[in-house]
Amino acid sequence: MRAGELDRRITFQEPDPQTSPSGARTRDWKDVVTVWAGFRPMPGRERYQSPQTLATRTGIWRIRWRSDIHERMRFLFRGQPWQIDGIAEIGRREGLEITATAIEGEQ
Repeated sequence: MRAGELDRRITFQEPDPQTSPSGARTRDWKDVVTVWAGFRPMPGRERYQSPQTLATRTGIWRIRWRSDIHERMRFLFRGQPWQIDGIAEIGRREGLEITATAIEGEQ
C-alpha cells in the first residue's frame, strides 16, 4: 500500500453508552483514532423506503493494518458518519479493506 493512495483522514469511533439525568440510556460515540485512508466508491444503489427512494453511498476504504478496528465501530469522514459493513485483511497485516455505507441524516 503506497502512502500516496492514503489521501483522506478518517476518525474511527466506538459506541459509548451513557445514562441521561432522567435515567434513559443514550447512545453516544467516542473517538478512538484518526488515520490516513484511501477511498474507492462502489456503484450507486438505491434503498426503498415508503414513500420515497433514497440513494446510498457505499465504498471501500483502505487503511494500514490495525488490530483495534472492528465492525461495531463507525468512522467519520468530513463530519459524515459511515457504518462499517465488513472488514477484510490485506496481505499479512499490510492493511485493512473496509466496506462502509454513509449514514444519511446523522452528524
